[in-house]
This record gives sequence, structure tokens and C-alpha cells, in this order.
Amino acid sequence: MESSGPEVPVTYTLRLGDEADPTAVTVVTPAFRRAFDFVDAYLATGEGEVGESGRALAIIGGLGTGKSHLARSVIDRIRKRQEDAIVLRLDTPHTGFGFLFRNVLIEQFGKDRLHDLVIDYYAQVTAAKLPTGEGEDHLSASIRAGLLAGTVDPRKVIEHYHLAQATLVGELRRRLSHLPEHAPYATALALMVMDDLVDPVWEWLSGGPPGQELRDRGVTHQLATPADAYNTLAVLAFLAGRMDRRLVLVIDEFEKLLGAPGPWEQAALNSFDELVQVFIETRSLPVFCGMTDSLAKLPPGLLQRTRVLTPTPFGATEMAELLGKRGREVSASLAGGLVEMSDGNPREALSLYRRSEAIVAGRGGGGSVTTAVLREAVRQRSQVPAEQVTGAVRTLLEESGLDFRSSIVLTGGADPVDFWIPYGDGSAAIAVLVTRSLLRKGEEVYLRAQVDAAREAAVPCEVIVVVNGHLTARMRAEVSGLTGRQPLVFDLPGFGTAFRSAVDAAVRRLAAAADEGALDGLRRQMDRLSRQQTATQNMMDNLLESVAGLKTSAPGTGRPAPPLPARIAAQFDDAAADTDPSGDLGGILTELFDDPGNTEVSVRARRRLSSRELVEAAGTVWLQRQLLDAFRERLSAFLGGAGPGPLTSAQEEELLAMCRTFEVSVQALPPAPISAPVWRDPRSSARPARGRALDELGRRVLSEVRTGTRG
Repeated sequence: MESSGPEVPVTYTLRLGDEADPTAVTVVTPAFRRAFDFVDAYLATGEGEVGESGRALAIIGGLGTGKSHLARSVIDRIRKRQEDAIVLRLDTPHTGFGFLFRNVLIEQFGKDRLHDLVIDYYAQVTAAKLPTGEGEDHLSASIRAGLLAGTVDPRKVIEHYHLAQATLVGELRRRLSHLPEHAPYATALALMVMDDLVDPVWEWLSGGPPGQELRDRGVTHQLATPADAYNTLAVLAFLAGRMDRRLVLVIDEFEKLLGAPGPWEQAALNSFDELVQVFIETRSLPVFCGMTDSLAKLPPGLLQRTRVLTPTPFGATEMAELLGKRGREVSASLAGGLVEMSDGNPREALSLYRRSEAIVAGRGGGGSVTTAVLREAVRQRSQVPAEQVTGAVRTLLEESGLDFRSSIVLTGGADPVDFWIPYGDGSAAIAVLVTRSLLRKGEEVYLRAQVDAAREAAVPCEVIVVVNGHLTARMRAEVSGLTGRQPLVFDLPGFGTAFRSAVDAAVRRLAAAADEGALDGLRRQMDRLSRQQTATQNMMDNLLESVAGLKTSAPGTGRPAPPLPARIAAQFDDAAADTDPSGDLGGILTELFDDPGNTEVSVRARRRLSSRELVEAAGTVWLQRQLLDAFRERLSAFLGGAGPGPLTSAQEEELLAMCRTFEVSVQALPPAPISAPVWRDPRSSARPARGRALDELGRRVLSEVRTGTRG
């Protein structure tokens, strides 16, 4: 087979860290052209303009769609168009951001580059101190121009004009005071103008403990946490922006930086959000790649300032070019077959072609890849053991509480129905059919016979098809037309949710078709819930045992936590008042029992008491109170263990995470439980939905502890 492309493996793909030029293996799709237009507009934006410099760039798509390749091409585009651009990249992070910053990003930025930026900034400050107007001579004007152009060392100018270096360093520190967590960074960066302090400052920025030179000048905090790492990178973005340098940060699979769901994920998300905002404000460019659902984690405000690009599936022309650039000439029909078998996913198509070549080589005697070989390669890879699929379906049906039978032989000589779920009196049913890969027209014939047999055995009959393997877009349309719903492809991560939704939808359609009476429908629903409770009882028992075990093994002295300091306790008392609904609820209860003989009054009270809105409001307030008590107990234990004196950096970080976790958790609850109309006595005036004492408790506690109110 003739090769028209470079000598690279057929499955060769790019990562952000690869140094090779990607041009030779890149297929320029519409997504690439949109990304290049975005980058060109960003680089053309001048100081003070918004344009594309007021946005971040998100490259979003599924696995193998070309996100990383596109991001790498964006990096190369920027480097070619702006040679002095500073490009930092994180390639599929597998550890925390703090480690990645100290061991990857700070080294990419470079000590010498940072020193040069600080000196250039120092030159601007020095130029502003030279005489102007009537006192300015030709030499001063020339020196000022050299300082601003970066061709004159500001430290030599200080010696020539006998300027006070301490004053200039102080001015630089003042200008840098706009940086996040500004004080220590401004002090440290100002010290970098002195050559003998460059290394100590660099070591501190890289996460090392501050040396004596920095401690003597008030820099005592070690940058050891992920939040410190985010802040340091924001500082670098600020400094680069002030010196009109383009700083670009590219992160592949950025959602891995956030970790597992929970308070630490929220803290990481807050830091990431702040970092991106600083980048946007300083005309730096954040580029992050992620899966399709990763954008759901980002705050709405950040999404509004983000340009989202999604690589589209390849067509036959692009697929032929993709293989051609890797030394494989393919016909238009074979390229079309690759598109159909891979849904246009470039990585999947390359992998499929490699497996097809292996099949041809294993047969011996030469030969070439054909569409038939592609179908064989798809079936070898995509299909899992049939027992695994039917076992997963059986488990899901058992958990649902539905009554079902398996491997039912119906009339007409068709293959058995894998699962049969009777509905009502048995005249209606749901049939679940598990089939192999469906790749081309005609392969659905045996499935059609099963569907016909099921619909003869039950009227009406809802059919759910589960495909064990691959389903082409054409065959998806065929099957959905046959059954009236989209088929499900067995995929372990998302199959359970999709299958439950399909079964629930089928039950609703059968209920509507049967037009059953309310009592019969309720009885059947109760039977189903009873079976569902039985199926999940063991799981609940195990969960309770696990919680009991955690409580038993939790560390502690067994002594009650010490009381909180008075001012902090008062903050908690104020917040607790926001979670006390007894006055409003008491009005309802009083109305219910004060005059039981008054039918109209008591009926009205009973209706309000049993309303869904009141129950939801009561549950929300209960959650608020439980959250408040847990925060109070945890803070009391923390302060008791911290002891007198200032907090250590680790304790400071723990306190900050604790307070942020409380505020985020409170604000995630429904906003207006107390003022719901069914809760509030109509004779009383409206109360605020939730007081500031509760919403702002976290930051108030943080402020009290930091200012020394601990005893």
C-alpha cells in the first residue's frame, strides 16, 4: 500500500506535552478554523480593549474527538503568531494542583523570565521618578525611553541619579498590592530586583519555606496548599498582563483538577473560578479541555465569559485525509465505512483501522482492509459476554421492584424474549430484548421477528432494545422506528440510568394506554414499592452498620468539645434564630386544636399542615439546623485542639475550608423555606426567607478567629 503521509503509527495521536510539529498529521476541521480565528482575534486585541481577550476558551467533547489535538494546535498557533507569549500547559492532571504547580507550571514559567518581568516592571517605576517638564534634559528623556523599552537597567539609573532605592522598591510594592493575597507576594517580588535575593524568592514561590531573608521582611507563610498554588499562578498572570505579555494556560481534562464531589471539590472549583477570572482580567488566556458534561460544574458567570468549541464528527472526506496523513490511502467507500462504524470519532476510527490491519495480517497471504473486515473488527472489540449484559439488566429490574420473567418463548417461532414484564392484569407487558451489534441494513430481521411476537402476545406491548456492541446511526434509526423508542447501547458508566428511565417511560405509556382507575393504579404502585423496599433492605442495613462503625472508630478523646468563645457563640445563636420556625408553625397548630369543633377552621389548618410545601419547608429548616449544629461542633473541636497563639498555616487552611464548606452548603439549600405561604400565619407580616446571620456565618466566624477572638 502506497504511503502519502509521514511514517507514523496509524493510531498516532498528540498530547499537549509532545514537542513534534502537529501540522503534518492535522486535519483542519471547522472546529480548528474557529479556534484559530479566536486565537488571532485574541492576539490582535490591544490594551484596554475587551474583544476576545475578555474570554476563556473551552474545548469540550467526548473521548477521542480531538480535543487534545486541537488544544495543541492552538498552542502552536499562539507561539508562531506571538513569539514572546508565555505558554503553560497541564497534560491530563492525575494529582492535586498544588503538586502540579510546584513541579510543572512554575518550571515552565521559568526563574529567569520572572526575574526579567520584575526588572521591566521596576524600570517603569524608575522612569516615572525621573525629572519631567522644565527639569528634563535630553539625557533624561533618552534614559526614560530606554527604561520603558527595556534596554536600560533601572538599577544603574538609580546610581546615576542618586535615587533612593528603598523608595523605588516601596513604589513597586505599592503597585503590586493589587495582586490576590497581595502583601507577601508584593514584598517578595519587589525583593527580586536584588540579584542576591532572586533564588530565595524563587524557592519560596515554588513552595519552599521562606528563607531568613524573606522572614526578616515579613514573608513567613509557606505556599504549600492548592489554594496557594492558584494564587501564585494568578500573581504571575497579573504581572505578565501589566507588562503586556500574553500568558496562556492550557489544561487537558481540567475536570480532574476538581477531584471527587464534596467540599474539597467546591474549594477547588472556587479557586479555579478565581484563577480564570484573573486570567481574563489581565488579558491572559485560559484554555481548558474537558468532557461534554464538565461544563455543568462551572459557575454561570464563568460560562458567560467562555467561548465553547466542540469538535464535530468527521465526514468521509476528512476520514480519508486522516488516514492519508498517517500513510494509509483508503477509498471513499472505505472512508465512509469507517465513519459509519466509528460515528465519525477520529480516535475510534484510527483504532478500528489498526485492528482491521491486524485481522488482515493474521490471515496471511496479503490482502487489504475492506468494509467487511471493519465490521468484523467492530464486533470483536465492542461485544461483551452476553451473561454480563443480561445479569446487569436482571439486577436493575430486581432493584426497580417490578415483577418479571426471563427467557420467555412466545409464539411465531421467534427467539425467546430476554425479559418479560407483565403489566396490570397481564394483558399488557414490557419486553426487553438484548441483541448483538447492528451494523448494516438487514441485520435487524431477527429482532423484528421478536418484536412482532411480543406485540402479538400482549396488547399493548412496550419494547426496549439493549444492544450488546456497536450500533451505527443508520441502524439506530431502523430500530427506533421498529420499537417506537431509542435503543440502548450497553455501556457500563451510564447504562443503569438510561435503562431505568426507559422502563419508567414504558410504564407511564402503558398506564396512559390502559386508562386504569386511580385505585387500581395506586394498588399496583404500592405493590411495586413494597417489592422495591424488600430489594433494598439489605443495602440499607449495610449502610447503617457502616455509619455505626465510622462513629465507633472516629478519633477523639471521648470528652465533650469545649464551649465556643462568647463572640463566636453569639454569631451561632443569631444564625440559629434564622432556623427557628416555631412561631409560624405554632400558629397553624394552635388553629388546629384551639377550636376542634369549628369545622371550617380545623379543615383549613389540616390542609395547610399536610401540604407538600409545608413538609418541604420543614425539611429544609431541619437541614439548616443540622448543618449549623454540625458546624458548631466541628469548630468547637477545632479551636479546642488548636490551643492558644496564632494558627499554623495548616490550621489556617483547615479553618478556611471548614467555613467555606458551611457557606456553600447553606446556600445550596432552597432559599425561602420560612416565608412559604403555607407556613406563614396569614395574620403575621412576612419574614425574610433566610437571614444574613445564617448565610454569612462562615465568613464571620473566619473573621473572628483570625482577629484573635478565641477565648
